[in-house]
Amino acid sequence: PNKNKKSNKNNRPWTAFYGNVPANLKYPNISIVDLINETALKYPNNIAYDYFGSKCTYKELMQKIETVARAAPPTTVEEKVSTAVVIEFT
Repeated sequence: PNKNKKSNKNNRPWTAFYGNVPANLKYPNISIVDLINETALKYPNNIAYDYFGSKCTYKELMQKIETVARAAPPTTVEEKVSTAVVIEFT
């Protein structure tokens, strides 16, 4: 794809279903954990996700993230190193 070519509804037809949501968003240059933490501090009781009836507030989500981070053996994950956590749902 030509990165110099401006994206529009002709070459990205799915954007027609976005309504008032812009096709491109600007994200802060911080980690997703930092972004969730900032949101948890501002809106602790707002719902972070509602997945098939399982709901979690931003405060609860941040607590879950911290629990997983503490559970990682200290020799395997260094501070400030990006790490993926994959959880299988059965």
